[in-house]
Amino acid sequence: MFAPRRDSRLQPFLHAKAGLVRSRRQVEVLGIAIGAEGVCDSACPSETAFAAELGGGLDIRLTERLALRLPQVDYRLSGLESDDASRLRFSAGLVWRWGR
Repeated sequence: MFAPRRDSRLQPFLHAKAGLVRSRRQVEVLGIAIGAEGVCDSACPSETAFAAELGGGLDIRLTERLALRLPQVDYRLSGLESDDASRLRFSAGLVWRWGR
């Protein structure tokens, strides 16, 4: 995470994450794996692909350790063919800073 103004009351930040994501669509009933195509032998097929997330936001410092995060915007990008995991996400909340 990159936050250029750590000592200011308004603290903008950016972050980036990258890695692999794995997807398997199944439910187990009495130890039997059931997928979209029906009953699977031991486990249904899975898919692994590259994934990344880019985003940023603004923290408004309330006290030395507490801040209001308003807003945070992230875009998740996934290479999975069977999943629509690429999406935009908006969030807000409270941030507690453990140490300085």
